[in-house]
Amino acid sequence: MTPAELAVRLARSFDLLETPNASHRRQQTLRATMDWSFELLAPSSRAIFTALSVCKGGFGLEAAEALGAAQGRAGNEVARAVADLWDQSLLRTEGSMPGKARYRMLALVNEYASSRLDSAGDRSAVARAHAAYFVDLATRVTRRPYGPDEAEQVATLDVEFDNLRTACVWCVAEGNWDLGMKLLDSLVPELVLRERIEVGRWAAETLGALGDEDHPVQSVASAIAANVAMVEGRLDDAQTLSYLSLESEGRLGSPVQWLSRNTLALVLLRTSSSPGRT
Repeated sequence: MTPAELAVRLARSFDLLETPNASHRRQQTLRATMDWSFELLAPSSRAIFTALSVCKGGFGLEAAEALGAAQGRAGNEVARAVADLWDQSLLRTEGSMPGKARYRMLALVNEYASSRLDSAGDRSAVARAHAAYFVDLATRVTRRPYGPDEAEQVATLDVEFDNLRTACVWCVAEGNWDLGMKLLDSLVPELVLRERIEVGRWAAETLGALGDEDHPVQSVASAIAANVAMVEGRLDDAQTLSYLSLESEGRLGSPVQWLSRNTLALVLLRTSSSPGRT
């Protein structure tokens, strides 16, 4: 196959890697091999295995326990299942956070576990639990953005950013604006202090999905999007979004009242000092 043909098929890894002429049943396809490994697991380990596929970029034991709880599994049961999955080489450990074990699935293993989660019909509950856990984590971590714990807070957000992105995608897809607002609000320090511009993209996606619906997330998302537009030099967009945030704030309230005012002041300062602009 050409590289272009391979690229199209990479999303269907198990189909791509089939070897139907192999002599042994367990070697006939990669999926059959994974099926064989899956059937060796205890029922609780199977359930945890599929639930963990929702995590992106790895996870810690506390996150695993939150997802296990969505399937009615107790914390000690989850810990045993994680150990079992590690013993079976379905999870691998990585040292991203000092003093804390962190786990990750290989991409193909994650794809298989995800398909099993869909087959079991558990994705909705697990994805909801995933979003709730990581939004709560972001809220806790950023509650005090300054101080002696700042380095650990930044490291935690760095290592969990893929999961936070996944949570945001879920909030937008499900129209869970309360949870989406909490997430965006919690990440304002990341945007303002560390210029994590991607947060602005999430805000823009939220605004696009929100449409004409009235919800305080409109004020938060437009304030964040305005800040990013200002940083990127899109001053007209920044001004329009700032006014939208202020108008929404007056009707709906907002936890980040200062951000849109600050952005608008900077935009007006820059436009007033630029030749040819009024």
